[in-house]
Amino acid sequence: EIVVYPPPPSPPPPEGLLMQVDFEVDNMEDVTVDARSEGVMRTMRQSRGAAHSGQYGFYVQVEKNFKADCDAQVSLRSFRPPRDAAGFTFGFWGRTGCSAQSAA
Repeated sequence: EIVVYPPPPSPPPPEGLLMQVDFEVDNMEDVTVDARSEGVMRTMRQSRGAAHSGQYGFYVQVEKNFKADCDAQVSLRSFRPPRDAAGFTFGFWGRTGCSAQSAA
């Protein structure tokens, strides 16, 4: 008999943290990818090569350049800061790659 257990839950986020996405669990709702124009990008939600503080990270590979910067977007899920928050800081770490050739 083979018994498989799920990985242990992630530790609770530090106090005051509004949102945390760690990619250790592949939650399709955490990230939305939108690519327009003729550009091509490939994304990996759980990439060992993009890991930062855990085993996995989010990786974006641009394979064909996009016409405009806003034609390729990677968005995190929405969140709402508390009403009494005077401000907040957004920080992230990411890894990208580019195999696209620019037109000469």
